[in-house]
Amino acid sequence: MASHQSDIPLAYLLVKGLLMSVPLLIKTLLPSFLLLLGILRCQRRFMGNEVREPSQDRCRVRTHSATYAAEPRLSTACATCGQTVSAAVEEYCRARPQVFGGMVYCFDHQKPIKARNRAA
Repeated sequence: MASHQSDIPLAYLLVKGLLMSVPLLIKTLLPSFLLLLGILRCQRRFMGNEVREPSQDRCRVRTHSATYAAEPRLSTACATCGQTVSAAVEEYCRARPQVFGGMVYCFDHQKPIKARNRAA
């Protein structure tokens, strides 16, 4: 005589056991899962989705003059004609804001501006 449990297929017993454990899993794991989702949502809301790198333009500290030579200089153009001027001409104009008003001018256009300032 065979036992009653051997008549029931093993797969049925496994499925029944899994289905009976679902409420227990929900009770134990759902609060932790919801807490994790809340933390991730707050992180995205207040910190953004991506990791932000510090801006290279704002926080750059130069301690050695070789740093300037290694970086490519953006070409500066004359405010009047658009001709590209050298770094020395740019420094000359920027060092004299009372004469050139903070603008950069080529040699040809520096002359009339200087003459106007002398006459005034």
